[in-house]
Amino acid sequence: MKILVITSERTTGLNYHRQIVPFSNLDIEIHACQKWDDNFTDDFLKDFSCVSFLRSIDLKGKTKEIVDRLHRLGLKIHFDIDDYWLLPSSHPLYKGYKDGKVQEQVIEALTLSDFITTTTKHLAIRIEEYNKNVYVLRNAINPEEEQWQIEDIKNDKLRFGYIAGVHHNKDVELMHENIHKVFKDRTILDKYQFSVAGFNINVYPDGTKRMNAYYKYVEQLFTKDYKLIKDKEYKEYLLSNAPEGNELTFDKEYRRLWGLDCFKYGKLYNLIDVSLVPLKQNMFSACKSELKLIEAGFMKKAVIVSNVKPYNILADSTNALLVNANRNEIDWFINIRKMINEPNLREDLTEQLYEDVKDKYHIKTVNVERKQIFEKWLS
Repeated sequence: MKILVITSERTTGLNYHRQIVPFSNLDIEIHACQKWDDNFTDDFLKDFSCVSFLRSIDLKGKTKEIVDRLHRLGLKIHFDIDDYWLLPSSHPLYKGYKDGKVQEQVIEALTLSDFITTTTKHLAIRIEEYNKNVYVLRNAINPEEEQWQIEDIKNDKLRFGYIAGVHHNKDVELMHENIHKVFKDRTILDKYQFSVAGFNINVYPDGTKRMNAYYKYVEQLFTKDYKLIKDKEYKEYLLSNAPEGNELTFDKEYRRLWGLDCFKYGKLYNLIDVSLVPLKQNMFSACKSELKLIEAGFMKKAVIVSNVKPYNILADSTNALLVNANRNEIDWFINIRKMINEPNLREDLTEQLYEDVKDKYHIKTVNVERKQIFEKWLS
């Protein structure tokens, strides 16, 4: 059994979690290519039992033709998808998805594939409308990797961190006013620090360099457009967009955390104590996975999370503080203050979340299921 895995010309968190980690820890022979090559010969392809695609099968208008060819050669088509293909109109990628006919491409891939894997049962139900051969393989962590090693980095403040990719501006907007309330609460003055992680400098075709606009916007939400930053030197640093100067931020009430690639970003959890995980309730969001809780659990971090799918697949009152969707105006503030004022509760939640993820969401556990699925289809 040998699988040809079509990856991507740019390695992303998606590739990392749905291809690199699973397949590198799977006892099946893998050959990875960054993209489909029209020059693949029949003799080359016959050496494989299966071709595995991720999120879409966009073969330059020849998808069905190529899939038919693979089937004639005796290969199976495996398709992995971790996101719903219908975006809400408020999503930053909505127009691009619509113009690029991404929905049509994904549905075509679903119908042409022999078997499909996905992240949650909720998304699997949507997939079953087009293909009944769908299996849930949870996102998982390999805790033996360097980036998931826990470091004890001391700080007198309780550190609240937002660690996420781009396109979550509507989610962050759920809690930013509550964060401003924290800054105004004199009873917890100097006891906390907020962090936003993921900053990077974009280089444009004309050679100019500018801060990634998404993270800049999130930082403005957290700091009330920098009005909450009291230290003049630090404020000038933030406004300068300079990647240097992180030593200025360690003891401040707000700290900018620069982004790391998908092989290192787990280290950012060592710079926080509580992970903030807001999510706006809609069908697209509900079809995501509980990955942010899995990461926090493995890194032994407490969590405050929106009480919506997919996070309440894993989160409950024993392992997290839950923010009810219809009470966002006050719940984030209440729960942030509770984390500060009740350290024993925080420790209990942290330990329980770790216990809930350490086996179930370990890559070795999930890969037992993954191997069984591939053996079923490729034997």
